[in-house]
Amino acid sequence: MEFWIIPLSTVLAALLAGVVGVIELVTRYKDAPFRALQVPSAWAYVLINAFAGGVALLMLVRYAPGLASSGGKIDFVRAVIISGLGALAALRFSVFKLRTDGGEDISLGPALVIERLLGVVDRDVDRTMAKRRVVVARELLINFSFAEHNMALVTHCLTLLQNVPADEQQRIAALATGLASRKDLKDKDQARALIMGLLGLVGEDVLRMAVAEIAPLPAPLAPAPPSANSPS
Repeated sequence: MEFWIIPLSTVLAALLAGVVGVIELVTRYKDAPFRALQVPSAWAYVLINAFAGGVALLMLVRYAPGLASSGGKIDFVRAVIISGLGALAALRFSVFKLRTDGGEDISLGPALVIERLLGVVDRDVDRTMAKRRVVVARELLINFSFAEHNMALVTHCLTLLQNVPADEQQRIAALATGLASRKDLKDKDQARALIMGLLGLVGEDVLRMAVAEIAPLPAPLAPAPPSANSPS
């Protein structure tokens, strides 16, 4: 057996597990998928997945080579796939769940580490993206009136996206209805909350286009023509 096969296979197994971890994070945050990768805790999550994949391959080759054998020899392509995906499954394994008095389910097993780390990532990403959401909401509120445009904007956004799950549609509709009933909020406060809710569903680019069609900014006034008495 060539000396480089096992190190290369270990790297590939780690890479496979790490890529799956990246995909998991990217699909977790809808409004700005790749912004999740800007926080250090996200890369810690990816590295833990990658490390588990590499270790799994070494353990497979050392202790259970028959799982990846073909014709009496280890098939390292099969070993990489089994190790990379098997490590991901092992990290998410839970012996059973305990429900606390507060109603929170706590996993007992390796899944506990993953869940806690994802919680850290969620908080870091929320703090990072909150700054951008505030800026976007401020810009979109310039000519947007909740009382006049809220249902039109919700309908337009849901029409633009063809694959919005029914529960997400109901959540946004309930948000708009609930905000409309809040007489203690000013129109701009209602509009800001609706825009924040839609950002998480449709993303910044789609929401900007939708608001531009529903509540376009007024055209700039044309400059007044020079008077006849003005100096040339």
